Amino acid sequence: MKSLRTLALLPLTAAAAHAYMHSPSIELQLGQSRPTGYDQGSVVGLNIAGQVSQSVGLGLNLSSKTIEDINAGMKVRNASLDLTYELNPRGAIRPFIGAGLGYAWFSDAAGFTDSKGATTTSVFGGIRFELSRSVDIAFNVRNNEILNVPDATGANGKTIKNWESTVGLRFKF
Repeated sequence: MKSLRTLALLPLTAAAAHAYMHSPSIELQLGQSRPTGYDQGSVVGLNIAGQVSQSVGLGLNLSSKTIEDINAGMKVRNASLDLTYELNPRGAIRPFIGAGLGYAWFSDAAGFTDSKGATTTSVFGGIRFELSRSVDIAFNVRNNEILNVPDATGANGKTIKNWESTVGLRFKF
């Protein structure tokens, strides 16, 4: 049920992005997560964004990924505020770079949500290809760092470094 409450906020977020920014967009992302020291997992994401200027975009990136090792697995849900710089904003092929700051929530393999969370930072880059005036396909690479991940006792622990590669469909409004 907690996930449904999060989904209920998406139309409100999209409306806010449309009111304050130009060219709002929603991007659906699927890909792989490669956390250092853990097994490869999957990542599913949603990015709600808009252009602050012709080359600068601001967005909310929501993602869910799996992190597994030999002993256990967990799901990580992440929300980050991303700043993106378009290197070629007018072309049909648009490379971009960016950085983000956010927060991650953890749940164990059985799906029971813990109250533990951690701050995240990320840098990313990619390229978008225009399929039509309202749809792009995007290829992204993101380096996420989840800082001070709490251990089982609740004490702050290590930093998890995670590489993600995703492909996404971006719908422009």
